[in-house]
Amino acid sequence: RENCDHDQKYNPENYKNQIEFSQAFGCRKESIQGGQFQVRENSLFKSNGKVYCSLIEKGGRYREAPCLAKYQGSIESKYNIQERESLTKEQFIETYYNSNSNYLFDNYTSKIDNHAFRAEYATNLYKELAEQKETVIKNDYRGYDSTILKEVSEALGHSRISVVVDHYLREND
Repeated sequence: RENCDHDQKYNPENYKNQIEFSQAFGCRKESIQGGQFQVRENSLFKSNGKVYCSLIEKGGRYREAPCLAKYQGSIESKYNIQERESLTKEQFIETYYNSNSNYLFDNYTSKIDNHAFRAEYATNLYKELAEQKETVIKNDYRGYDSTILKEVSEALGHSRISVVVDHYLREND
């Protein structure tokens, strides 16, 4: 998606932390503010040196989105992140509802196109994973490595790699 006219009618400085968070984890707008499972401090966790965000979004789908490396330091400095292991959806829901953890954000604007941040996240995550890959990168799915696409797809909360290629990856980024 390209920038729309309404994307220009807000001051990004007013939403700097929310935008950075969206870029770091590829989350949808309702996770930032207003959704049933809006992000809280206990949504964030660290495992094996990597920061993740537990999210339940569209269709009730649960995912643990890895933080992009370029944002990890900033995210760690702003939020209280506990070391823990991955959770199932049921464990997360129980933890989420039984916590006194505060919401991370109390405002956001509908004028921001979070889908653009998800596309940026997908592109950057694909590049990160490709750089970390120890074997030869295959171009076995429309010019991309299908094993990396699968990881990106799961990080975005999708099942099909075609969705990632068709709607998220940007060659020019």
